Amino acid sequence: MRFTIREPMKNKNLISYILGLITGFIFIPLIEELINVAFSWIEVLKTKPSGIINDWNKKMVAEDDGTESDACAIGFHYTPNEDEYYEDDFEEE
Repeated sequence: MRFTIREPMKNKNLISYILGLITGFIFIPLIEELINVAFSWIEVLKTKPSGIINDWNKKMVAEDDGTESDACAIGFHYTPNEDEYYEDDFEEE
């Protein structure tokens, strides 16, 4: 049996078709799942800083001696002024 020029072309087309099917049914879903796993690890890594901050907050609460009042926040102190007035005080009866 003699091979003609068209025989290798048919085999090439068949191989291309088979590789296309394999790519569509196996490689693309496999790559998609690998990308999903990578994104899941990225989400896990994004929670690490919140855990560190949470641990620091717990440590600060444990070290709190209760001497601070609610009138202090980040170095600014609020002292309530006794001379404050409210609009209700000036309403006419």
